Parts: sequence; structure tokens; C-alpha cells
Amino acid sequence: MEVLADALALIDDREPVDLIVQPGVLDRDRGMPRERLDEILVVRHENEISGTTDIAERPEFAARRTTKVIDGVTHTGWFTEDFTLAELKTLRCKERIPDLRPANVALNGIEQILTLDEVLDIAETAGGEAPAGVYIETKHPTYFEGLGISLNDLLIETLERRTHQLKQVERQ
Repeated sequence: MEVLADALALIDDREPVDLIVQPGVLDRDRGMPRERLDEILVVRHENEISGTTDIAERPEFAARRTTKVIDGVTHTGWFTEDFTLAELKTLRCKERIPDLRPANVALNGIEQILTLDEVLDIAETAGGEAPAGVYIETKHPTYFEGLGISLNDLLIETLERRTHQLKQVERQ
């Protein structure tokens, strides 16, 4: 958590920090095809993760490199929706635009992919008495709807669950 706080501190104050959520899959057997297992939102700029993680350097995932058409554009690489959360957690993040944010390069290979819940946990504690704000953006919702995954539903479920949990804590 300390590393993420340091990373956020390095980002230029004039630019908002955008947290873009994409689904990864949890490896739970419910008798459904792999891409229809329980989803959890992870924080990445895009669902194609070769530009923001070390996945291209990971031989155990080389066979998962594929080509997909996402919102009419062809992309080749590795995609969050093709991995379990445990697999995504083995990856390490890297700065996708090093020329724009050179200070962030020092953090390449240190932090793992975070879930939306983890980012919200950090935001709740990072601001002292008032929690830090989080700007959430979903990407390619139509593409994921085609896979049977509703990003909007996942996001709303996550936020409603957390609001309910927060209310429970406040009552204690």
C-alpha cells in the first residue's frame, strides 16, 4: 500500500488520476464456460495489458497472447478477461507512457494489479479524516456485454456492497 501511495504522489497534480476498471475472472467452478465465471473489477487503463504490465516478459503466459476486435478495433496482446485474479496478481505494473511520466518508471515492476476494492480501501484511508476521491471509468462496456459481462452491474454491485458495509461499520 505504501508503494501505491508513493506512485500516486509522483503523478502530476495537474492531471486527474483515472482508475479504469476491467473484469478479471475469479477461478470458481459454477459449471459455466471460463469467460462466464464470477468477475471482479481490476484497475487497468485498458483490458489489453501488455502496455501496463510485465506480461510480455512472462513465458508462462506466452500462449495466451491473442488477437481480439474490441469496439471495432483489432488488438493483439493479453487481456484481463482471459486470466484469473490469482494470475493477474502475479503480474507487476509498469508505466505505459514513460515519456510523459518519467518519475513513475522507477516504480516499474514493484506494484501488482489492484482490484477496485483495494483502490477504494486505499482511498478511504489515504485522505486522513476525509477519504480521498476516486474517479472511476469503465472501458469497452459493449465489448464486455458481448461476453456476458456487465461492467455497469459489476461497478454498481461493488459500490452498493461497500456502501452497505460502511453503514454497518458506522452503526457499531
